Amino acid sequence: MAGRDSEDRSGLFLGGLIALALVLVGGLIAFILVIAGRPASTQSIPPPYAFNLRPVPATNNVGVLLPPTVGPFTRRAINGNMSGNLTGLAQGAYNGSSKATDTVQVNIVREANVAQAQADVGSRGDQIAGTNKQKATTTGFSFVLSTDSHGGVRFIFASTFWLFDVTASSRDALDSFMKAYPY
Repeated sequence: MAGRDSEDRSGLFLGGLIALALVLVGGLIAFILVIAGRPASTQSIPPPYAFNLRPVPATNNVGVLLPPTVGPFTRRAINGNMSGNLTGLAQGAYNGSSKATDTVQVNIVREANVAQAQADVGSRGDQIAGTNKQKATTTGFSFVLSTDSHGGVRFIFASTFWLFDVTASSRDALDSFMKAYPY
């Protein structure tokens, strides 16, 4: 009888170990699946140019949204109602004063809501065939930053319901422009 008790206990102990191992392995698999199903963490990619800390435009006036000068850049062309509010798309083209080859094109759209602006950043970003593409979304802010094979750079970002699509001739030109751009 004593031998049978010992066998029962060792069988229970072995069964308990197997059950514990299954629970641990199952928990690990569930944890991995949850982590794999999450979008990439936006905390690891800081928003370029700290655009998330900049003021949100308080106006729809195209002349204010696309100022005549931005740092060393001078606006050479504009498409949009200069005397009134933004309706649809506003476009501004800028030339650099220090380097004649520095150019920046800015497209601005006031979307219906934050979700639409973020969705448009994503869809525009998906259409870019650039290299070194960074993409992230956080609450209220989204961006895509990409370099093409010729050194041109495209920076698309949403600040609340505003969508900005900025194309520059180089990363230096984009850096210089965004350093001075108010939004």
